[in-house]
Amino acid sequence: MEASMSERTSSKPGIADYVVARRKRKECFLDEIDRLIDWNPLEKLLRKTLKRVANAVGNPAYPPLPMFKILLLQRWYNLSDRSRPSTWCKFRCA
Repeated sequence: MEASMSERTSSKPGIADYVVARRKRKECFLDEIDRLIDWNPLEKLLRKTLKRVANAVGNPAYPPLPMFKILLLQRWYNLSDRSRPSTWCKFRCA
C-alpha cells in the first residue's frame, strides 16, 4: 500500500521532529485540551466509522482525528471552510 503525505514512512526522527523538539513555546488552551481529552477512543471510533481510504478522485483520504480536531477549531473560533486553511495555524501557540 502506498503511503500518503500525512503518514510517516520511517521510524527515524526527521528534520521536522528536530525543529518541533527545539521550539520553545508557552502553554495555551489547545495544549490543555490535548491533555484533558483522551483522543484514543475517539480516534478508534472515527477510524471504525470513517473507513474511507481515498476521496472521490482517488487521492488518499486525510486521517480522521486531525480532521475532527480541525472541525473543533472551526467551531470554537468561528472559522469558515474558506478561512480555515490560512488561519487555523494562527491558533497554535507561538
